[in-house]
Amino acid sequence: MVDRDQDGNIKKKRDPVKWFDELMNKVPGLATYRGREKLRDQDKLLRDHTVARLGEVKTAVNRIKQAQAAAAKLDGLMALDNLTSVIDRIANKQRNAAYGFSGLFDANKVEEDELGMLYEEDAKILKMVEDLVQKADQFSAFAGDDQATKAGVAGMNASLEELEKVVNGRRDVIRKIDGQAL
Repeated sequence: MVDRDQDGNIKKKRDPVKWFDELMNKVPGLATYRGREKLRDQDKLLRDHTVARLGEVKTAVNRIKQAQAAAAKLDGLMALDNLTSVIDRIANKQRNAAYGFSGLFDANKVEEDELGMLYEEDAKILKMVEDLVQKADQFSAFAGDDQATKAGVAGMNASLEELEKVVNGRRDVIRKIDGQAL
């Protein structure tokens, strides 16, 4: 059956998603909540992106480990294994980090200015991860050179240590927010 208007013209079908959005925006407070939920989603996407980029760093380090093993240069393998362990630990912290915005029924609410503090931490983390990707690419170009590998491991360790401090700082910001909300 075709829907017709009062003049007998065929009614244009409404997009159900658009119709639902319009309906939901009429409910007081729901538009704000939905905006906050989008912020949560964006926060999660940003953290997922940093985890993916850390995966690229780990892949570069693994290529170096393979080159070292193939050249029977086993001295630096333990240090390279330690790098991948640190990368995994940081990636897991990011992957499992608390969301940057609480939902409608959460006990503790995160306000927009507090979310701004989290976004500042996320921006620092993203910049540091992007720098790590570049360092890993440069580092992998010198695989097989013992001195360059030692220097690369030291540089990556220092960068990863700083990154982990910032990741832990983000967690501390969330704890501080939770403490204020209690």
